[in-house]
Amino acid sequence: MRVAAYVYSGWHPIPERDESFHPGFIEWELVSDCRPRFEGHVQPRLPLLGPYDDRDPREVGPRARCAGRATTPAPIHRP
Repeated sequence: MRVAAYVYSGWHPIPERDESFHPGFIEWELVSDCRPRFEGHVQPRLPLLGPYDDRDPREVGPRARCAGRATTPAPIHRP
């Protein structure tokens, strides 16, 4: 079996989300408000290193190193 980790680059404020939600909205707000919906459903699932702004290399670098140490063989970046 091969493990793959999806990297979704949408965890930062953008004008379109500001219009739809509120200025400065980030998708971590949706994640942190998640609640379990059934037995065994573990929510919210938050990053080990906490929420982050994926535009900031100082934030992304430690997460990339963590994934490398975990021997994640197949990171898949989604725009």
